[in-house]
Amino acid sequence: MAERHEPTSEIYEISDRFVERHATLDPIAATLEGISGYDDRMTDYSPDAAAERAEHARSTVRALSSAQPAGEADRLAAEVLRRDLDTAIELHDAGEHLRELNVIASPVQAVRMVFDMMPTDTERDWDVIAARMALVPQALSSFQAALAEGLRQGLPVARRQAVECIRQAETWAGLDTNATRPFFLSLLDMYDASAIDRPVLRDTLEASARRASEGYAALARFLAEEYSPHATEHDAVGEDRYRLLARVFNGMEIDPRETYEWGWSELERIESTMGAVAERILPGEPVSATIEHLDTDPGRSIEGVDEFRAWLQNLLDSTVAALDGVHFDIPVPVKRVEAMIAPPGGAAAMYYTGPSEDFSRPGRTWYPTLGKTRFPLWDEVTTCYHEGVPGHHLQIAQVRHLAGTL
Repeated sequence: MAERHEPTSEIYEISDRFVERHATLDPIAATLEGISGYDDRMTDYSPDAAAERAEHARSTVRALSSAQPAGEADRLAAEVLRRDLDTAIELHDAGEHLRELNVIASPVQAVRMVFDMMPTDTERDWDVIAARMALVPQALSSFQAALAEGLRQGLPVARRQAVECIRQAETWAGLDTNATRPFFLSLLDMYDASAIDRPVLRDTLEASARRASEGYAALARFLAEEYSPHATEHDAVGEDRYRLLARVFNGMEIDPRETYEWGWSELERIESTMGAVAERILPGEPVSATIEHLDTDPGRSIEGVDEFRAWLQNLLDSTVAALDGVHFDIPVPVKRVEAMIAPPGGAAAMYYTGPSEDFSRPGRTWYPTLGKTRFPLWDEVTTCYHEGVPGHHLQIAQVRHLAGTL
């Protein structure tokens, strides 16, 4: 359950009620956000369920409008929540839930990734995993219903997003050309390695895993046969959608044209700096040759996936130790961040997942190996900083640690 605030106020009560209902309506989000008690459920992505979530946001906005802030903390809480909910309502009204298909942050990935966030220590944990796995086809079917409605309303996504999501779904279903083992069946390896001896549970897990794999196979077929033929060839979304979706990621309104002008000038500055640094490494050679040299230099690489993960973990630990008490005061729970290797089939970039509310699940960085066994290190340091500390881990875990006062 979401943490309660004591002492409380009317606005904090409204906020807590919103989170409790939000978790019920979107159990995957609850797990990803570290809210316990919903791990045996799946999110319904159908248009009707999305409308219910939007109405929950509207009713909360109405409640906030009639509540009187008791102080500065109340005023800030109401403003932050209202801004977030206004954006969620606008996204729904624009039909974004009917075309939420992309290779990084859509239900295609969330339905699978949520299992990375679930505990596997006890027999009860595995009962919960089995229950949620059995619901994977239902969740993906509801998502297909949303995408089908999006096509009906003339709201398709770019074809290459759909094509790559087909590849992801096929990988997790075990249908890809690399003969990758189905993701959900691979979870059984963790169960088999545990000390739990309950054959009936093992059988239930295997049946649920096969159902989940079939659910992803069905999604891949839907995207290939029914969705992709109607997808658009254009990646660009237009200025209005860009402004709205940029607000989701930035928490503020931006002028896209002004931002692009700044971005191009930054790119020129960065490329100039890259040229200067490359000249120091390989005088007289272009940047591309310098990058190839760094990528192929055995002295700047690590061999082996386990060795690379250990290197990432050491970098995270040493960075926390170096920053704590110097640049930041890092609370004890936040000092723990785990380096993980991402399961095959996901996005081709390192990513971060936050800790649970009680920090029983730590913050984690996830690295996709993409089949590699040798890892050049020269460009991995800043990426690890970005995803870990002082990047997303310090950003998100600090918020979780301070939840009672925010």
